[in-house]
Amino acid sequence: MALKADVRPITTFSKPICRTSTLLSSSHSSKPSQKKIMPSPESQSPSELPPTTRPTVHGLSLTPLTQCLHWSSPLDIIAIKHACCNKFYACISCHNAQESHEPAIWPRSKRDERVVLCGACGRLETIEGYMNGGSVCRGCGRGFNPGCKRHWGYYFEVEREEKGN
Repeated sequence: MALKADVRPITTFSKPICRTSTLLSSSHSSKPSQKKIMPSPESQSPSELPPTTRPTVHGLSLTPLTQCLHWSSPLDIIAIKHACCNKFYACISCHNAQESHEPAIWPRSKRDERVVLCGACGRLETIEGYMNGGSVCRGCGRGFNPGCKRHWGYYFEVEREEKGN
């Protein structure tokens, strides 16, 4: 009997972000139903608010958290917008498998660009914020893989000491 290879389809995800929740009053309470805006660190400045929908993330065997065929630990939950094609990919290997062009890195002068997507909450972070964020999302507090620091040079213009080598 021949063994079949585990072939997974190429997938992309685009999911809306919900920032509100409805609080229903108890039937024993005289208080009416209320809508409450869920607090988040980025709500202090309108220019920092994420878009109402997540960008489409490309990759191989993606999960809703942006884990992929190549990186799938509970901490592998970011996607990065690539400077060459302006598409979000779960990792550089997914980009290289699906694109016919060479990847390009974000120059140091663009560190204020929002190109890092948290797969848990959908927050778009700047390169600078991501690199200085201690491997934690500033929106939801979920941890990111600290080992990703070794791969920053695939995405961003970095100095040797920034890569942790």
